[in-house]
Amino acid sequence: MIIKYYREKAGLTQEQLGKGICSITHLSKIERGLTQYSPNITDLIYKRLGIDVQIEVKHFKNLRKRLEQWHEAIIMEEIEDVEIIKEELEKNPFIHLPDFEMMFKLMETRYYLFKLNMKKALQIIKKVQKKDSCPSKYEENLLKHILGIYYIRSSNLLKAITILKTIDEGTYNNQEYFYHLAIAYSGTNSKVLAYHYAEKSLQFFKRTNNFRMVIDAECLMLGQLGSDELRDFDEASQQYKTLIKRCDMCNAQHKKAKIFHNLAVKYFERKEFVNANRYFLESMTLKNKQTSSYLSSFSGHIRSCLEERSLVPKDDLYLLIKDGLNLAEKLQDECYKIIFTLLLYLIENRQEEYYRYLHYEGVPLFKQNGDVFSTQYFQKDLFDYYLKIGNQGAALEIARSLI
Repeated sequence: MIIKYYREKAGLTQEQLGKGICSITHLSKIERGLTQYSPNITDLIYKRLGIDVQIEVKHFKNLRKRLEQWHEAIIMEEIEDVEIIKEELEKNPFIHLPDFEMMFKLMETRYYLFKLNMKKALQIIKKVQKKDSCPSKYEENLLKHILGIYYIRSSNLLKAITILKTIDEGTYNNQEYFYHLAIAYSGTNSKVLAYHYAEKSLQFFKRTNNFRMVIDAECLMLGQLGSDELRDFDEASQQYKTLIKRCDMCNAQHKKAKIFHNLAVKYFERKEFVNANRYFLESMTLKNKQTSSYLSSFSGHIRSCLEERSLVPKDDLYLLIKDGLNLAEKLQDECYKIIFTLLLYLIENRQEEYYRYLHYEGVPLFKQNGDVFSTQYFQKDLFDYYLKIGNQGAALEIARSLI
């Protein structure tokens, strides 16, 4: 394989390279590893190609190990190592050989998902899926894991669950995927399953000393507990604040952002909109503005302000909603385009358009994506509206769906 790579790089045919050394047939078998060959012959071939075989063999043998280390660095969120290994791999002359190309492309996709570059990740996913070569069992499951992450980041939770559930744990030793299953189930409001898989991922992260992801798993588990499962809200609030301190110790600001967001949601559910708004804002300051994650906290901030009108003047709130809608359109995020359009209708008092748009555009998309929380949240809004205007049939239809 090394000989073939450098022969093709030099623009030589098998006849040209083998001239005076061995036959074309013999060279072809050497390149494909189908024959025993004399060291004298290979030494002459290497000399003609102008390569140091010891160095090249070392590069070749270390490549798969380095790919595995890149994957581990991404899982451990060791940002500096992730970038160093990526640069090193891209310079390796063998990275696009058949033995390594699939794994490299998969890891490249995982890298761009890690960097929240969804467009680039999707481009590579499409290329990988068009490949004729058969991936190994590990690579096959890694692709499923990557697709699961992609669908989660695209707010298509049902697709994420469907594909993550097909991963074969026996041939894929990266149990990090339990955490992504937990996220998807949490988004569909399946709290028991979300807690179950978050707990399984927590054990994996503890075994592998992945302290940053331990924080994520514990936060996810905490988010599944309702007020009836905690002695009081102060206890839950204290647990969130403990996780925030751990984030500071690990210098994990993006994780801190998640915890602030989850705490804000808890306050919103309790109708403590001033506190909810405070923590949504805290989360926003730590997030990349060009992401759906930022839009999630941004929409929470606006909802809190709509509930507690003293927080932000109406004209300023209107401008914020327009900013959110523009960002959702720029990111091509259909879910948040709908949410910010709904918020715009609300602040403009376009009640009839709000409920029509919610009924025919919003709820169907939330259902399609498996976003049970948003589906139920907005269906309750629709139910109250239809009762108020006396449309008993529509209200009954919503009620059946909720049940």
